[in-house]
Amino acid sequence: MRKEGRSKVLSEADLAKACLLQRDKPTEKRNVALLYISYFTGLRSKEMAGLILEDVLTVDRQLQEEITLRSSTTKGGKIRLCYLSNPKLREALSAYLEEREDDNLKSPLFLSQKGGAFSPNSMQQLFSTIYQKEVGLEGCTSHSGRRTFATRVLNSGANIKELQILMGHSSINTTAIYVQEDPERLSSLVRRLK
Repeated sequence: MRKEGRSKVLSEADLAKACLLQRDKPTEKRNVALLYISYFTGLRSKEMAGLILEDVLTVDRQLQEEITLRSSTTKGGKIRLCYLSNPKLREALSAYLEEREDDNLKSPLFLSQKGGAFSPNSMQQLFSTIYQKEVGLEGCTSHSGRRTFATRVLNSGANIKELQILMGHSSINTTAIYVQEDPERLSSLVRRLK
Protein backbone atom coordinates (compact mmCIF):
# COMPACT_ATOMS: atom_id res chain seq x y z
CA MET A 1 0.00 0.00 0.00
CA ARG A 2 1.34 3.42 -0.96
CA LYS A 3 1.83 5.88 1.86
CA GLU A 4 0.75 9.47 1.27
CA GLY A 5 3.40 11.58 -0.42
CA ARG A 6 5.49 8.66 -1.66
CA SER A 7 5.87 7.77 -5.30
CA LYS A 8 4.29 4.51 -6.39
CA VAL A 9 6.54 1.50 -6.89
CA LEU A 10 6.37 0.24 -10.47
CA SER A 11 5.62 -3.31 -11.53
CA GLU A 12 7.38 -4.92 -14.49
CA ALA A 13 4.09 -4.55 -16.38
CA ASP A 14 4.01 -0.80 -15.61
CA LEU A 15 7.53 -0.41 -17.00
CA ALA A 16 6.72 -2.51 -20.08
CA LYS A 17 3.60 -0.45 -20.79
CA ALA A 18 5.49 2.84 -20.38
CA CYS A 19 8.15 1.63 -22.82
CA LEU A 20 5.57 0.32 -25.29
CA LEU A 21 3.79 3.68 -25.36
CA GLN A 22 7.04 5.34 -26.48
CA ARG A 23 6.99 3.37 -29.73
CA ASP A 24 7.18 5.43 -32.92
CA LYS A 25 7.84 8.70 -31.11
CA PRO A 26 10.90 10.71 -32.25
CA THR A 27 12.12 10.46 -28.64
CA GLU A 28 11.40 6.72 -28.29
CA LYS A 29 14.98 5.50 -27.76
CA ARG A 30 15.83 8.34 -25.37
CA ASN A 31 12.69 7.85 -23.32
CA VAL A 32 13.10 4.07 -23.08
CA ALA A 33 16.74 4.53 -22.02
CA LEU A 34 15.59 6.99 -19.35
CA LEU A 35 12.87 4.65 -18.09
CA TYR A 36 15.37 1.79 -17.86
CA ILE A 37 18.14 3.80 -16.22
CA SER A 38 15.68 4.99 -13.59
CA TYR A 39 14.27 1.48 -13.02
CA PHE A 40 17.59 -0.40 -13.02
CA THR A 41 19.86 2.11 -11.23
CA GLY A 42 17.59 4.19 -9.01
CA LEU A 43 19.15 7.47 -10.13
CA ARG A 44 17.47 10.73 -9.16
CA SER A 45 16.20 13.12 -11.85
CA LYS A 46 19.04 15.51 -11.04
CA GLU A 47 21.57 12.70 -11.50
CA MET A 48 20.08 11.58 -14.83
CA ALA A 49 19.90 15.18 -16.06
CA GLY A 50 23.53 15.75 -15.07
CA LEU A 51 25.02 12.76 -16.87
CA ILE A 52 27.33 13.47 -19.78
CA LEU A 53 28.50 11.04 -22.46
CA GLU A 54 31.89 10.76 -20.76
CA ASP A 55 30.18 9.39 -17.64
CA VAL A 56 28.89 6.28 -19.41
CA LEU A 57 31.29 5.80 -22.33
CA THR A 58 34.93 4.86 -22.48
CA VAL A 59 37.28 6.89 -24.69
CA ASP A 60 36.62 4.41 -27.53
CA ARG A 61 32.85 4.90 -27.02
CA GLN A 62 32.13 1.57 -25.32
CA LEU A 63 29.43 1.48 -22.66
CA GLN A 64 30.91 1.17 -19.18
CA GLU A 65 29.53 -1.26 -16.58
CA GLU A 66 30.39 0.93 -13.61
CA ILE A 67 30.09 4.69 -13.64
CA THR A 68 31.06 7.30 -11.10
CA LEU A 69 28.44 9.90 -10.38
CA ARG A 70 30.14 13.27 -10.06
CA SER A 71 29.58 15.26 -6.88
CA SER A 72 28.05 18.09 -8.93
CA THR A 73 25.15 15.83 -9.95
CA THR A 74 24.42 13.98 -6.68
CA LYS A 75 22.37 15.04 -3.70
CA GLY A 76 24.68 16.25 -0.95
CA GLY A 77 27.64 16.37 -3.34
CA LYS A 78 28.70 12.78 -2.61
CA ILE A 79 30.58 10.86 -5.26
CA ARG A 80 29.19 7.36 -5.69
CA LEU A 81 29.21 4.42 -8.04
CA CYS A 82 26.35 3.31 -10.24
CA TYR A 83 26.18 0.05 -12.16
CA LEU A 84 24.96 -0.31 -15.74
CA SER A 85 25.08 -4.10 -15.52
CA ASN A 86 21.52 -5.04 -16.46
CA PRO A 87 21.34 -6.37 -20.05
CA LYS A 88 18.01 -4.62 -20.81
CA LEU A 89 19.43 -1.32 -19.58
CA ARG A 90 22.62 -1.78 -21.62
CA GLU A 91 20.60 -2.61 -24.74
CA ALA A 92 18.37 0.47 -24.33
CA LEU A 93 21.33 2.78 -23.69
CA SER A 94 23.24 1.35 -26.65
CA ALA A 95 20.23 1.80 -28.95
CA TYR A 96 19.87 5.41 -27.83
CA LEU A 97 23.60 6.12 -28.15
CA GLU A 98 23.68 4.66 -31.68
CA GLU A 99 21.38 7.44 -32.88
CA ARG A 100 23.52 10.12 -31.24
CA GLU A 101 26.03 11.65 -33.63
CA ASP A 102 27.77 13.73 -31.01
CA ASP A 103 31.52 13.11 -30.72
CA ASN A 104 31.94 15.50 -27.80
CA LEU A 105 32.11 13.34 -24.67
CA LYS A 106 31.33 16.45 -22.58
CA SER A 107 27.84 16.67 -24.13
CA PRO A 108 24.78 15.79 -22.05
CA LEU A 109 23.88 12.10 -22.20
CA PHE A 110 20.16 12.80 -22.44
CA LEU A 111 19.13 15.60 -24.77
CA SER A 112 15.88 17.48 -24.41
CA GLN A 113 13.71 18.10 -27.47
CA LYS A 114 15.47 21.44 -27.82
CA GLY A 115 18.80 19.61 -28.14
CA GLY A 116 20.32 20.72 -24.84
CA ALA A 117 20.61 19.28 -21.38
CA PHE A 118 17.56 18.56 -19.27
CA SER A 119 17.14 20.53 -16.07
CA PRO A 120 16.25 18.38 -13.05
CA ASN A 121 12.76 19.90 -13.17
CA SER A 122 12.22 19.18 -16.88
CA MET A 123 13.42 15.60 -16.25
CA GLN A 124 10.84 15.22 -13.47
CA GLN A 125 8.15 16.61 -15.76
CA LEU A 126 9.04 14.13 -18.51
CA PHE A 127 8.64 11.18 -16.13
CA SER A 128 5.34 12.55 -14.79
CA THR A 129 4.05 12.98 -18.34
CA ILE A 130 5.01 9.42 -19.29
CA TYR A 131 3.70 7.73 -16.14
CA GLN A 132 0.62 9.78 -15.36
CA LYS A 133 -0.63 11.23 -18.65
CA GLU A 134 0.47 8.54 -21.11
CA VAL A 135 0.24 5.36 -19.01
CA GLY A 136 -2.35 6.50 -16.48
CA LEU A 137 -0.34 5.47 -13.42
CA GLU A 138 -1.59 7.64 -10.60
CA GLY A 139 1.07 8.38 -8.00
CA CYS A 140 4.00 7.63 -10.30
CA THR A 141 6.73 10.25 -10.57
CA SER A 142 10.39 10.41 -11.47
CA HIS A 143 11.03 8.96 -8.01
CA SER A 144 9.02 5.82 -8.81
CA GLY A 145 12.01 4.28 -10.56
CA ARG A 146 14.17 5.05 -7.53
CA ARG A 147 11.67 3.49 -5.08
CA THR A 148 11.24 0.49 -7.37
CA PHE A 149 15.00 0.00 -7.58
CA ALA A 150 15.32 0.13 -3.78
CA THR A 151 12.50 -2.35 -3.27
CA ARG A 152 13.81 -4.76 -5.92
CA VAL A 153 17.39 -4.65 -4.60
CA LEU A 154 16.28 -5.41 -1.05
CA ASN A 155 13.91 -8.16 -2.23
CA SER A 156 16.76 -9.73 -4.21
CA GLY A 157 18.61 -10.42 -0.96
CA ALA A 158 20.72 -7.32 -0.39
CA ASN A 159 20.98 -6.01 3.13
CA ILE A 160 19.96 -2.50 4.10
CA LYS A 161 23.60 -1.32 4.33
CA GLU A 162 24.33 -2.43 0.76
CA LEU A 163 21.16 -0.71 -0.41
CA GLN A 164 22.15 2.46 1.46
CA ILE A 165 25.43 2.55 -0.48
CA LEU A 166 23.71 1.97 -3.83
CA MET A 167 21.17 4.70 -3.09
CA GLY A 168 23.79 7.20 -1.90
CA HIS A 169 22.06 7.87 1.42
CA SER A 170 23.85 9.16 4.51
CA SER A 171 21.36 7.44 6.79
CA ILE A 172 19.86 3.97 6.77
CA ASN A 173 16.65 5.57 8.04
CA THR A 174 16.35 7.42 4.73
CA THR A 175 16.97 4.21 2.80
CA ALA A 176 14.25 2.37 4.72
CA ILE A 177 11.67 4.95 3.63
CA TYR A 178 12.22 4.00 -0.03
CA VAL A 179 11.43 0.33 0.30
CA GLN A 180 7.85 -0.75 -0.21
CA GLU A 181 6.61 -3.28 2.28
CA ASP A 182 5.92 -6.68 0.76
CA PRO A 183 3.60 -8.68 3.04
CA GLU A 184 4.19 -11.89 1.07
CA ARG A 185 7.96 -11.61 1.46
CA LEU A 186 7.61 -10.82 5.17
CA SER A 187 5.37 -13.83 5.66
CA SER A 188 7.88 -16.02 3.81
CA LEU A 189 10.69 -14.81 6.08
CA VAL A 190 8.71 -15.77 9.19
CA ARG A 191 7.80 -19.19 7.78
CA ARG A 192 11.50 -19.97 7.31
CA LEU A 193 12.28 -19.47 11.00
CA LYS A 194 13.05 -22.68 12.86
